[in-house]
Amino acid sequence: MFAPLLDWAGRTRSQDVGSGGIANVPFARVRDELRTLTNDFGERLVSLGKDPALEDLACLMADAHHRFQWIHPFFDANGRTARALDHFVL
Repeated sequence: MFAPLLDWAGRTRSQDVGSGGIANVPFARVRDELRTLTNDFGERLVSLGKDPALEDLACLMADAHHRFQWIHPFFDANGRTARALDHFVL
């Protein structure tokens, strides 16, 4: 999404940086944590069934958004990317 603007776009971070200067996830674990988030999201979405309640969907989205931000996979633009993912899923 940001490849035309930023040379590092599309690559996970290679330093321990995070929101507010706190790296919750070491950079070496970012890809594993993203994979876990993706798998968990998919499993939870399937478990909701064909006609999930709005409250259940909202909880799923809030959890996925929070976990993405907690992982902080990129050097910058994590908030913008998380909001784009929210819109894509919705």
